[in-house]
This record gives sequence, C-alpha cells and structure tokens, in this order.
Amino acid sequence: MGLPLLPKEADFTPEKKPFINFYAKNQEDRYPKDLFTLVHPDTGVFIANCGKTHKASNFIDRYEPFRTRLEESNLLDLDNVMGAPILYNEGAALQARFRVKHDEIPKILNEPAGLRITYRDSHDQSCRSSIHIEILRLACTNGMIGVAKDCTISSKHTTFDNPHNFSHKLSKLMGNVMYEAELMQKMQGVVVTEDQALNFIENSVASSKKDLERVESIYRHYANLGNTGYRMLQVVTHLSSHPTERQRKSNNKFQTTLNLESKSEKILRSKEFHALCVPA
Repeated sequence: MGLPLLPKEADFTPEKKPFINFYAKNQEDRYPKDLFTLVHPDTGVFIANCGKTHKASNFIDRYEPFRTRLEESNLLDLDNVMGAPILYNEGAALQARFRVKHDEIPKILNEPAGLRITYRDSHDQSCRSSIHIEILRLACTNGMIGVAKDCTISSKHTTFDNPHNFSHKLSKLMGNVMYEAELMQKMQGVVVTEDQALNFIENSVASSKKDLERVESIYRHYANLGNTGYRMLQVVTHLSSHPTERQRKSNNKFQTTLNLESKSEKILRSKEFHALCVPA
C-alpha cells in the first residue's frame, strides 16, 4: 500500500517578491535590498518574509523522495498505513502523520503499541524538512517522545534525494526507536511514589494552578499503570498528544503542536525526570 501522495493543494512553489515597508519615509527603507516576501502564487496570500538567498521550492519535490526512500528501505511495515498529509496556515506548513504496525514493540512493552511516523516541512521556515518516528501507545494514542535517543532525521532539503544517506540515517533512527522501547519497558519497573510524582508535576510540569489541577487529573487517569516511571512518561506525553480545548482553537495549530512537543521533550530529557523515572 505504502504512504499516500500529497494533496494537489500542496503542489505549488511560493512566489518570491520584493518586501515593501509601507511605513518607511524614504525609498531605500521602503524597498530593502536583502528582504523579500513569499506569497502563494495562486491566491496571493502572504506566507513569510525571507532573505535574499532563500530559494522557494515545492513540497512535493521533497516529500516524494522521502516517500520513495521509506518504501524502498523495507524497514517498516507500510501495508496498512493510517493517516494523511495536512496543510496548515494557507499552505505555509505541512504535516503528514502515519500510524504503522510493528511486531516487536508490543511484545517489549507488553501492551498494544505501534509506530507513528511524522513528516514535516514548511515554506515559512517554522520547521525544517524532517521525519520523526515515535512509539505510539494504542490504549491512549500517546506518541511517546524519546526519553534518551534522538528519533528524528532533520536536514536540508537534499537529504532524502540520496538513497544511501537516507538508508543509513533511517537504520540508525530505527535502532534508536528500539532502544527507547527497551528503556520504556524498564521504566515500567521503576517505582515513583505518588508524593514524588505530584511533587515533580508541581515543580517541573505545571505552569499555573489551573494547569496543576489538569496535570494531576491526567496522572490519576493513568492509575492502572501503577506508581511507575512509565506512568509518568504517559502523563508528560499526554500533554503533547492531547491539547486542551484552548490549544485546539489556536489560530496557528501547527506552531501549537510544535510548541507542545518541544515542552514535553524538554521535560522528558531533563535530569530531574531521568533521576526520578529512568533506570540508571
């Protein structure tokens, strides 16, 4: 079956035009030499400002090599892929998320799980062209961000064109994913008392009293996982996988997703989280 194609709406190259500063008092400031504007070629909608050397390109020109290389690698089961590419911000950003099966990870974690592949790209420079693979816990659809290893290939736009380079990086990435699975299995045996958990949530996770109440509620939601480091992992990843109603109504959902994932990753990679939840 393989990965789906991008929608036809993604098939465009932004038009690069001179930047105009309408508030400038003189001609030189009104048309700065080194600043340009990217607009949608069909709608004229503003995408982003950019520098003189920026080269606009088409999402499809980068996504297709990624899709082809991933299918050729035979490192993942792509027979029953679930998910679809989505454009954000009038076509300024792209996110394609796919759920795929994996035979070994459910055995390691002793519960239903798979993998989630996230491909991202942007015209507005909100993110680089990248592929991220994470373990997906099916009971709650938490995408479990790596605790110790980097599970992302983030690069300049030429990386996916090189079959050998991509294959090498993907193989290393999958090795990191399997390392994370083994580490998460060990976290199921790390004891974290309720007092320790709530203290960590108050000091390292919650940003306000209202937020504290929400995170404590999420902690109780995962009571079936016991007082363990694995339970704390689910609490933190829940925050990025399940945005609040206010976050879902954001005018820039793409950037909100990036911010939430960045915050969760920062918590999971912190020395405080590792000291409490990750086996030495």
